[in-house]
Amino acid sequence: MVLVRTDDGDLQDQRFKVTVRKGKSIREEWRTIKDIILPLWVEVMAEAKPGQYLFAKYMKRGDKSISGIEITKYWWRHVKAPPSKDLGIDKDFYSMKHSNLDETAEILDAAAASKAAGHTTVKITKDHYLPRGETPGAPNNTKYQELNNVSKPTATRELKYLLDKKIVPNTGTRGSSSEYVLVGSKLA
Repeated sequence: MVLVRTDDGDLQDQRFKVTVRKGKSIREEWRTIKDIILPLWVEVMAEAKPGQYLFAKYMKRGDKSISGIEITKYWWRHVKAPPSKDLGIDKDFYSMKHSNLDETAEILDAAAASKAAGHTTVKITKDHYLPRGETPGAPNNTKYQELNNVSKPTATRELKYLLDKKIVPNTGTRGSSSEYVLVGSKLA
């Protein structure tokens, strides 16, 4: 989203073009503009000059794009952190882009949700973003965080402790696709 220019928006067909960089692969993809956000897109596009970035300094339109870290800082200062506004938003900016994947999967399917998120496989979407219960199998670090209401570092420490004590074996590969089950459970 940070590199989207006015020329990349197609309000007639309710879509916008993004450049996706995954490893060494670079490709352009069209993403859908949902009905609920269309009025904001119309407003932003009307305020921007041709060729301008939709998100520049102070999250306004401009000729120089805003960096990912600048968005994170701006989001923290003006949306997530300020107690005076108390917006009740506790999600980071990046995670908000995945906030409706469950809805997309319910209306269409997991493959459509995966494509909307720009994931290369449906497994990533199912494992990390769709509601518990839709993906059968063992929990991973992300699900452990949700189930126990703990941070990622805490979940990692606790799962490492459980692995070291052989309370849970690691049933997946190393890294983000690792899954854990209790010894003796039906999934083990």
